[in-house]
Amino acid sequence: MEKRRIELPTSLLAKYADCAVCSSYIEDRKGGLFADNLVKELRTLEHQYGSEKSLLKSDFKQFANAITLQYYMQFQDIFGDLRSRSAKQTAEDVQNNKERLKQVLAKAPEHRFLFLFAHDSCLPQRPWAYDIGIEELNTPEKVSRWEKQLRSKKWFNPEGWKVVMWGLYGRFKQSQEQD
Repeated sequence: MEKRRIELPTSLLAKYADCAVCSSYIEDRKGGLFADNLVKELRTLEHQYGSEKSLLKSDFKQFANAITLQYYMQFQDIFGDLRSRSAKQTAEDVQNNKERLKQVLAKAPEHRFLFLFAHDSCLPQRPWAYDIGIEELNTPEKVSRWEKQLRSKKWFNPEGWKVVMWGLYGRFKQSQEQD
């Protein structure tokens, strides 16, 4: 029996990859999967604005909130499982972004990177440790190849990889089942 190769058109895959910062699809503007130590970026911004409160009132509010949420989702061993929280607790968390940001700044592991899908324009302009174009993730073989390469890195975050890949392929699969 011949194995059927699955390849998703990049445009279709990009339709299901939403930006962690602005929540619109990657296909709307240029973007991809980024990996880096983003707690350093948050600390730099906090220092630049003088406090968490000022940062959360700045032009980087959306970025800071998105990165904070991603740390909670990708490092459940440190911050707890958001899925186990009630809807009321989750709503309270969203209202309490300053406290969540403080927790991330205090506890986020500096030796493990965060993964996120984002538009280039939604992120601070700087070189990223990894910037993987969406077209490089449109087959299971490509995803496996990237995972194999990244797993060899000291900073690899397996839970984060799983979260972002499920976020991409899980949504795609669900949409296909509903059609």
